[in-house]
Order: sequence, then structure tokens, then C-alpha cells
Amino acid sequence: MRTAPQIAASVLWLSSMTACFLLDDPRRRFPAYALTLLIAGVSWLILLRQPPRWAPWLGLLPHVLALLSTPAFSEDAFRYVYEGRLAWAMGPAFPFLVPPAEGPVAGVPPELFDSSWLRINHPELPTLYPPLSQLAFMLVALTPLPPLLGLQLLNMGAALGAARLLERRGLSGWVWIWLCPLVVLEGVREAHVDGLTLLFGAWATSAWLASKAGLGHAGFALSALCKLAGGLGLVVGGRRDPRALAIGAGVAAAIAWPLVVLGPSAARGGLAYAGRWQGGEGVFGLLLAGAQTMLGGDWARIGSQSFTAQQLARGALVLLFVFVMALRLRVRPEAAQVPVWTGQLLLLALLLSPTLHPWYVLGILPFAAAGAWPASAAGLALTAPLLHHASWVELMSGHWTPASWPRLVVHGVAWSALLGIWARNRGLGAGTR
Repeated sequence: MRTAPQIAASVLWLSSMTACFLLDDPRRRFPAYALTLLIAGVSWLILLRQPPRWAPWLGLLPHVLALLSTPAFSEDAFRYVYEGRLAWAMGPAFPFLVPPAEGPVAGVPPELFDSSWLRINHPELPTLYPPLSQLAFMLVALTPLPPLLGLQLLNMGAALGAARLLERRGLSGWVWIWLCPLVVLEGVREAHVDGLTLLFGAWATSAWLASKAGLGHAGFALSALCKLAGGLGLVVGGRRDPRALAIGAGVAAAIAWPLVVLGPSAARGGLAYAGRWQGGEGVFGLLLAGAQTMLGGDWARIGSQSFTAQQLARGALVLLFVFVMALRLRVRPEAAQVPVWTGQLLLLALLLSPTLHPWYVLGILPFAAAGAWPASAAGLALTAPLLHHASWVELMSGHWTPASWPRLVVHGVAWSALLGIWARNRGLGAGTR
């Protein structure tokens, strides 16, 4: 009875994903790109409800096509390539201290100023990527493969490993991870380091579902060593088993070495991101508008102190999230609830954040497979590529002018699903296993 819908959805998914890669320039052909992804995304939602046994084979061709493609919407991968080679030439501390733009006057070997260096986004800032990400960049630089292909293969392997780990726990890892259009495009083709968080998020999920707290904490710590947001799992897991947290804390301690060895200057890239970046925002836009109204503009002087609307809005955001997290953790979770609650907090963090890029959504997929508000997470994964609309507008007009409608669609779909879950289950506890 279920075979016919599975076959139809599989054919539709494969054909739309293939059509997506056949576009000569996804950025220039954005309307066609968005349409093919919408078809692929809807097919993916159908397959989530009825996972086919042939899912591993179904995803193979799009992943191979992704390996044969180059990044279309982001230039992050070119910074990875440069920093991996830079760390071997100048030492692993160098990317934290010297931004790419200052490389020519800082003694960086001339051969590193190639096409990758020329395409680095925000070259005036040093790295904001934690040590495990840096290590991945360095390992890729050691291989005889072209660096971009090495990064793509690394992310493809991470997606494959994540899917298998989740399948071992009876979760639909092949569909949630391997067949997710966002994983294929943002993880493999664009080679974002967020793809590595799939593997460590699935590791943590698998361990906690098996009540292996130590391994679960280690998985969260490794995720945080790739992208700092993974540290939320350590907070949730620590609420469940604070004794085993020492294992994760020992692994995560590696994240502090740049600060210990290099001092506060090593955090310059991360602090710039936390204080300046804005894009794809939802709730934060409302907080910022409220702060601007209160100050009567972008900034105001109160006594001897100057305050900006950005500072007030970001401060309010932190307080709001801490309040929600405290509410979520007011009771001690069961072991199987740890990945679910972690996914819930990560999802809320994305929806509240000043910056939401499509590839950020990858980090919640392993936890969504475990039951962390899956409808909202799937809706976010389905619509997140619309946030690339601004790149198309820039290409066509020469000006970066993000439209409001993509943000309304992305956040509207995710919040609608989330509020529906809360209404049916009466509150924040919805979605637990």
C-alpha cells in the first residue's frame, strides 16, 4: 500500500534534485532554482512520513553531482581552504590573529594568495571557527585532492556517518540527513563546516538514546569544537548527568586554547560576528525595531554612556533565550530527552537569532530526527534556501537589498508549525520522546 507513494516521491525527489544541479548558474537562475528545491523539499517531506528502504541508493546521484559542483551562494569554503594551508605555513594560532587582508604584510607565503584568498568573505576579520574546524581544514590541506573537493568529500562522509548512526537507533537517518536537500546543497556543494555538526550531533543523539552519558557529552563537545552552538547540548546533558559532564568538559576544553595562549585578541572574529552580523532575522527584527523606538534612533546617550539599538536588542535576545532555556531545564530530563531538548533549544536559537543562514539549519537535523519539534525543523529546512534570494537581487541589481518576503516565509512556516505543536501539547514540553 505504501510502495506507490514512496516510488512517486522518490522519482520526483531525484528528478528535481538533478534538475537543480543542471542549472548553469543557480544564483542567476534563482527562480528556477527555488522551484526545483520546493519540489524536492515537498517530496522529501513525503519520504519523511514513509521512509523507503532504497533511500541510501536514492541519495547517491545528487551527492555525486554536488561533488562535481562549486559553491554558488557562499564563499565560506574559500576561507576554509586558505586557513587550512595558512595553519601549516604559519602555525595553527595564526588564523586567529591575522586576518586574510593583512596576510601580504604579515609574512604569509605568496603562493597562498591564490584564487581562494581573493574570494574570502570579510577578509578584514580573523577566523571565527573553533579548533576542530581548523583541524579539519588542515587535514584537507594535506590530501592530494583539490582542497574544495576534499571539503566536500569530508561533509559527504559526515552526512553518511550521521545517517547510519541515527538508523542504528531506529530513526529515519537516511531521509532526515542523506536525502535532505539542504544537506546535499549546503553541506556538500557549498562545503559549509556546519556539515560536520551532523556527524557529532548524530553521535550525541545515538549515545543519549542508549543512555551513554559520557559518550553523549563527548559528542556535544566535538560539535561545539566545530560550531559553538553545539555547546548547548553540554548544558542540557549536564542537567541530566553532571558527573559525566567532566568527559565532555575535558573534550571541550580544547576550545579555549586560543584564548589561553593568545589572549582576548583570538576572539576578535567571533566577537565581531556576535556584535555585527545580521541577516535572515525574524524575532530579532522586532526587538531591534522596539529598541530603535525606545532610543529614538540607532543610538542614544544616557548620562555618560552611549547605547545602540543593536546592543539593547541583542541584550534582550540573550535574556529571552536564557529565560526560555531555564524554563525548559526547570526539570531534569531523561537520557532520551537530552537530544530532543537540545534540538528544541537550537531551533529556538535559530528563530530568535540576529543571523539565520540556510546552512545553520543543518545543525538541528540529527535532533529533529529524534523528535525535537520535527514539523518545525522540517519546515525550516524546506524554506531556508529562500534566504539566498538576496544574492540573486544583488547579482541582478548590483545592490544588496534583502527582501522581507523570504524571511516572512521562512520564519512564518517554522513558527506556525511550532505554535501548532505548542497548542496541541500545551506548552514548551511538546515534542519529547
